[in-house]
Amino acid sequence: MKKYGIVIFLVLFLGYGLFEIKKLVFGPTLSITSPQNGESFREQTVLITGATSNVSFIRLNDRQIFVDKKGVFREPLTLLSGYNIVRVEVEDRFGKKVTKELKLFLYPEGFQKALKNSSSTPSTASSTQASTTISN
Repeated sequence: MKKYGIVIFLVLFLGYGLFEIKKLVFGPTLSITSPQNGESFREQTVLITGATSNVSFIRLNDRQIFVDKKGVFREPLTLLSGYNIVRVEVEDRFGKKVTKELKLFLYPEGFQKALKNSSSTPSTASSTQASTTISN
């Protein structure tokens, strides 16, 4: 009976050790669900969302952010006009790091107005051309 107790203890001890080593071997995980890499925006503030596991620290552009109990993060970020590189980095308790970058684009402030003006210009030109043709 004593022999079975020792065997059970060793099996449990080794099983727990393998379970803990898995975290060391595989390291932290990071997936960014939103926004997608290469996405363009008209609004300056975007919400960066994703999920992690086996992490001790998570940073968004070198600023520490936090996850909920399930490892999910939701963090607003203000983009600058033009091209932006957003960096999310996670680190586990053993010092292993995983980094992902998103390349995002924020249209300049006057871009929407310029689009409206340029789209109305061709229709004005064609109606002027049509009235010139009728009068000749």
